[in-house]
Amino acid sequence: MILTWCPRPAPLAIQGVAAAGAAGRRLGRTLLARGTCAAFYGLVAGDLLVLLGPEPPWVDGAVFVGQDPEAPGLYLPTWLMPAVHPALVQRAVHQQLGLDGVVLLLPHRALAISLDAARPVDPAQLEAWL
Repeated sequence: MILTWCPRPAPLAIQGVAAAGAAGRRLGRTLLARGTCAAFYGLVAGDLLVLLGPEPPWVDGAVFVGQDPEAPGLYLPTWLMPAVHPALVQRAVHQQLGLDGVVLLLPHRALAISLDAARPVDPAQLEAWL
């Protein structure tokens, strides 16, 4: 599935953050240093760390994400939107990719990942991932 993306006229509300590689490790260390793991749900997919929750930490290289009001099953970068209606994208993601539930789309990584596996962040597990 190939999507074209364009700037969003007004950014989505920030509901999480995603970062990969060195940025993902910085994000994990920042969260541990803040001592606020319990405030977030998260998941790891390879070198990608996704944190969902209020006022997520920011590190250089991270992408703030939010839930699109026109497609509540999609989390997207806060400043980008698909060139087609988000509800159509949500339906296509569910049908063509076989992903159910809430899905995060990261166009810069050409990635779609189910957020259904997100769990409360366990500091010990995060430390082990780092």
